[in-house]
Amino acid sequence: MKTTIVIISLSAVLACLTLFAQATPRPAAAGGASLDELYKRLDRTGDGKLSADEAAPYPGVKRLLEQGDTNKDGALSLEELKAVYGAKPAAPGAAPASTGNFKPMQQDFTVADVRVSPPGQPMVDPEFNDVQHRVTFWNYAGAQLNISVAEIDPLTGLLKNASGRDFAVAEQVSPCFKDSGWWSHNGPEWGRDCKGWAIYFTKEDAQGNRQMWRAVEKDGRYLPEQLTTKPGGHCGALISQSATAADTRILFYINLDVPGQDNVAWAFASKPNEFHPLPDWRGSHSIARIVGEHHIGYAPRDKAGVPQVVLLDTRTGQRQIVTDEPGDKFDTYGFRAPEFGGELLMMANIDRDRLAIYRDVKKDGSPWQKIAELRLPADSPFKYIYSCEPIAPDTGVNGVSYFSLNATKNKGANRGETGRVEKDGSIWVFGLGKNPANRLVRRVDEGAGSGIQTTRYESESFVGTDEVFIYYERKDPETGRGELRRCRTGIRVSGKSPAAPKP
Repeated sequence: MKTTIVIISLSAVLACLTLFAQATPRPAAAGGASLDELYKRLDRTGDGKLSADEAAPYPGVKRLLEQGDTNKDGALSLEELKAVYGAKPAAPGAAPASTGNFKPMQQDFTVADVRVSPPGQPMVDPEFNDVQHRVTFWNYAGAQLNISVAEIDPLTGLLKNASGRDFAVAEQVSPCFKDSGWWSHNGPEWGRDCKGWAIYFTKEDAQGNRQMWRAVEKDGRYLPEQLTTKPGGHCGALISQSATAADTRILFYINLDVPGQDNVAWAFASKPNEFHPLPDWRGSHSIARIVGEHHIGYAPRDKAGVPQVVLLDTRTGQRQIVTDEPGDKFDTYGFRAPEFGGELLMMANIDRDRLAIYRDVKKDGSPWQKIAELRLPADSPFKYIYSCEPIAPDTGVNGVSYFSLNATKNKGANRGETGRVEKDGSIWVFGLGKNPANRLVRRVDEGAGSGIQTTRYESESFVGTDEVFIYYERKDPETGRGELRRCRTGIRVSGKSPAAPKP
């Protein structure tokens, strides 16, 4: 199947050319104009380069130039424009990304990886909101660490506004690392209950204690408020997201400043100081994850010292054993698998080299059955996987469960584990599906085609209107500065993603 060239509505362009970059990419239609035709109209000199002067009268076009100028020549070529809209043709003689023993899906896929963050303004540890079409992240004002929110165009996966700073959330928040050690553990996170969305983060109180905070949007502004108040250090929250839940569950580290007493606990957002420590968590090196509305998945060690995935019901305190096998276990997420009628499955990153999927087949309290192992291609130089997360964990995409992840050549070289970043990282997507012969494994970053070696880490997903996008952080190989980038995946979305609520 050939790639369809993306078409932009011409009527808006004819009415007012300044709306060019804001026009909606749509399938080809009668009377429509292609990107080639629109580019030709804007390229007044006809030299095949849309310059800053030619883009200056049109703010939307100027933003496209800033975000799509991948070769940094100060101009936007037609090929760069098509890459932004996911219509870049394959380079002559370019080989498809390796798929190892997996059968490739969507053979027409071509890598389209572009910078999203404004020049010189990193968007650190981003978290995406598919419903509101927003991303929250750390950003710096000099040496001060703040939290902001930017709006995302669900059609292109790019920022709606060039500044990337649509909402200020909080200032002087706690960094991930401090004094060469872990401090807040992670950046801002989205949470949701029946009352709406909020952003949760770590910030020190007046006494220097790390505390959990929350910011709720009201009248177009995010209003931060402190939640936890006890001494001892509380940070690194992971948050539940359920539109039907009466309250939000917060999962976070506690007692970090008390030697020998550190633990992970959960609490309701309405009762943040009523902690419920996770049984047997201490000594585990796998972070816990909230699963659905009432459960938490994590990997405490068994009597033999082997981490085993368990599923804790926060309503009853009962734990169900998911795994009973050797191997270290990380990234313990739950997700609703459309391949099995929306049934809850669990995943775990085993020994950093394979993603195992588990299903409760017997439903008698015994360990779950491992139904799949997803691996990197055997011929790939990348051997170890990190930051594995399910994409659209409540629904999957188009009847398939997908996962985003980072991969490195050396074990222990991922930023999230040791604070180091490998000089050559890669970004991938896996797809489950019912047929093992059709499972997807695909590298989506620009290194798959260009061979450019640089740091790549912190992959995150965003389900757009027409396609799933993957974002990651990297260091620009020329400037050494951090930047956030957006990749196409070739994973199509049937229907439309949830509409963003009106202001």
